[in-house]
Amino acid sequence: MTVWSELTRDRDNRPLHATLIDPASTPGEEARPIAEAAADAGSDLFLLGGSTDVSKSDVQECVEAIEEVAEVPVFLFPSGSDQFAPGLDGLLFTLTVNSTRPELIVEEPAKGATPVRKSGLEAVTTAYVIVEPGMTVGEVAEANLVTRDIEGCQRAARYASLADVLGLDAIYLEAGSGAPDPVPEDMIEAAAEPDVPMIVGGGIRSPEAAAEAARAGADLIVTGTLAEDGDLEELEALIERLGKVQG
Repeated sequence: MTVWSELTRDRDNRPLHATLIDPASTPGEEARPIAEAAADAGSDLFLLGGSTDVSKSDVQECVEAIEEVAEVPVFLFPSGSDQFAPGLDGLLFTLTVNSTRPELIVEEPAKGATPVRKSGLEAVTTAYVIVEPGMTVGEVAEANLVTRDIEGCQRAARYASLADVLGLDAIYLEAGSGAPDPVPEDMIEAAAEPDVPMIVGGGIRSPEAAAEAARAGADLIVTGTLAEDGDLEELEALIERLGKVQG
């Protein structure tokens, strides 16, 4: 059984939480207390990524720091195959399906496919959907942002169906790091109809916002800003609140 299938096999019973750490802005020494607090609170996964200038050594330092204090899987959320480092348990292999740059939908993933295959890392194939406002990732991807209205909900549902038909491992609804508001609940509900594990991130800063996303159908909630800001008590409260939501 793969790490991803092990993580998601109980998603009908409880939502999962991932702590996003940017190795470029949060090096190993700073990542250690974040990892320890998140693991103690019950975070299920660490995602390493977020910047385009993350180096392999940055990732390696974070992996080593996390391994010292937590027995939690560590996945890379890469912007390039040169970020692979020993100790990783897997990675999100994303297709940015609503980018207006065709190379991000097919060509860039194709370039990365051979290095991923040769690395031996578990690759979680993911339809990456950028929701307005999109923030920096929306700008970099030149995304045709999914809007926060009925039409946007319908688009999100179509992307979820696409992920299902293509046999992808997940769909990721991303409002963008630092977004003022998280992905709307009705959009999550619309995208939850196909039976594809759903990751939701961006703009989730409170325990209730995380719980609302989970109740709407999100299987894995990603938070990063709380960890980045060092608000570990709120991070712990959020994870603990999420653990009380029934799947």
